[in-house]
Amino acid sequence: MLKIELKDLLTLANAVSGIIGISLAIAGQWYAWLYIFPAVVFDFLDGKVARKTQANEFGKQLDSLADTVSFVVAPTVVIMFANFSLLVTIASALYVCCGLWRLAKFNLQTDKKSYYGLPSPVAAVSVLVITAFSTTLAPFALLVVGIAMVIPFKLNKI
Repeated sequence: MLKIELKDLLTLANAVSGIIGISLAIAGQWYAWLYIFPAVVFDFLDGKVARKTQANEFGKQLDSLADTVSFVVAPTVVIMFANFSLLVTIASALYVCCGLWRLAKFNLQTDKKSYYGLPSPVAAVSVLVITAFSTTLAPFALLVVGIAMVIPFKLNKI
């Protein structure tokens, strides 16, 4: 029997933050992009707790699914509802594909001390902040940041 642990609750809080961002964007609230801050905090905390306790395959998969909601899907929904166009939609689809690819590769990665490609929380913060300052940069930001998630450059974990 699988029991829910603190790290799993933190992971679920990350996903809830993403769902709140999506909901606020659909409701037309300008501040929808602010959901990213609690999502990043919960993601950071669940990683810290997981490293101090015994990590398991369930937690790893749950974390990846939560990251998909908060750092892959939610940013594109927030951006599309703020600045809908065919170009933003295409760039959003590309960003989502890159984010899914990156998270799947991360789950298979054996090197646990490094990231390969831009981590999805950093990607989400980047596209949301850029778009908050200039909605006309949204397609460019989604495209460049999406590609940065799958380019295999190495970043050491902090």
